[in-house]
Amino acid sequence: PSLSSRLRESQAVVSTQSTGMEASAGRVFPGKGTVVGALADTACHNTAQVGSVVEVLVREARKKDKDYVAEVMKSFGRLLKSNSAGDQWKVVWDLTIPHLTPKQPEEEDGEGDEEEMKEEPGPVIIQTELHEASIRLLEAAWCGCTTKESHFVESSTLLSNLFKTCTWQKQPVLLSALDMLIKESKDLESTVLSSGMEECLKHIMRGVDDVKHQHVRLSAIKLTMSVLELARKRGFSLTSGTLETVLTHFRDQVSSEGNQNLKALGIEVVTFIEQIL
Repeated sequence: PSLSSRLRESQAVVSTQSTGMEASAGRVFPGKGTVVGALADTACHNTAQVGSVVEVLVREARKKDKDYVAEVMKSFGRLLKSNSAGDQWKVVWDLTIPHLTPKQPEEEDGEGDEEEMKEEPGPVIIQTELHEASIRLLEAAWCGCTTKESHFVESSTLLSNLFKTCTWQKQPVLLSALDMLIKESKDLESTVLSSGMEECLKHIMRGVDDVKHQHVRLSAIKLTMSVLELARKRGFSLTSGTLETVLTHFRDQVSSEGNQNLKALGIEVVTFIEQIL
């Protein structure tokens, strides 16, 4: 395209961003998620105003409308995947953690029921679109994180622990996020990787044990093999207790598996661990 046509396109993008900025202000209204999404998409191609767009996305992701916030997070994720916004890990962590962890009880002034004050908040059941959007946003932000060494154990532990209360529909999202986390972190210090992978292996066995949903089982088996291969390649050891736990689950999977392809993968994992032990 000619210089003049590129200039016109650039002006159009700037105009779209300016309009989007104005329209995104104020309270949530029907269709606002689309407006914010368009704003994020234009910022992927015009980095001059990325900072301002990120500010809008962060502000809107703090609204109370859960469906709207899920839309905003998806738009934020697209922007982060375009590699236009730099390292936004801390911002994204602060945005998503409240949706993925139990809400802590607020301290109240005066005397209250001591037993009630001691009561621990219940676990978060990972089942909604907002939960999925939060996990996918963390996944997108991890790629641009420049301090992975400092956050790997905390992040992998969070995602692994979510398996405890995750519905089977959302397990593939968690498995995908963990898979990406591992692939993007393969060059970290071995001691850091080892600490994070111990927790990961223990919890993803829930996916291996899922006899009803083959796609969940397949993802969990592949992720297990990725962890084991990474350990061998990087030369770090996993505890015998963890390996024996994984081995028990996979022996059960192989003995009851009806899908021959998944059975073959399970046998591969069993053989791998038996060689280590």
